[in-house]
Amino acid sequence: MKHNLKSAWAIALITLLSAGCKKESEILLQEKRTANNLISDNTGSKSKTEPVSTKLFPWESADAAKTRQNLKSMKKPYAVSLINSSAHRELRFENSSTLANLKSITLRAFYKYAKHFKINEPWSKQAEEKFIKALESHMKDPNNNLIRRVIDDKKTLSSMINIYDHRTGLNVELTKPLFKKTVFHAVAKLNPNQANELAISGRWPTISIKQLPTKNQNSDNKE
Repeated sequence: MKHNLKSAWAIALITLLSAGCKKESEILLQEKRTANNLISDNTGSKSKTEPVSTKLFPWESADAAKTRQNLKSMKKPYAVSLINSSAHRELRFENSSTLANLKSITLRAFYKYAKHFKINEPWSKQAEEKFIKALESHMKDPNNNLIRRVIDDKKTLSSMINIYDHRTGLNVELTKPLFKKTVFHAVAKLNPNQANELAISGRWPTISIKQLPTKNQNSDNKE
């Protein structure tokens, strides 16, 4: 009788232990499934990590963004975007201290660049006013990107400034002489490759590689 009772208790204990192990196994399995679902975003598929976008400008190519990041990591000159910098959006002409100088400068600028703003009529006071108004409108438009050039690991800014409109392809080049205000330099119509180069380097597109200074010369005029 006692022997049978001991056997019954032993069987019951084994049954309870087995049930407990089974229950724990089920919990662990459920936890594993939950973890897998979280990793796969509850779809049962493998997790795909989306790469972080390095685009600084919406119109630039992915290759341009990658190249700029590489230049930055190698401490080479690269482009930066200036969002809240209205100081560079005021139109000024260099050496325009006298009215005669200003008239001469704006006249030359009209004949060289008015066509970019679809002003194809001969010079007149009214035509020049149209040109100046179009130039100022381009510079002050907050939708146009203000782009500068960092030239060293201390984040020193170059004197070269660009205001680019990706919708028209027009880029207004400005210069910031040391201890002076920003002044007008040129206007250029950019193709997609030139726009990408601008997004990479921040260099004036009108400067060709052949025109760049050698290593023995200053690579950029610092602000």
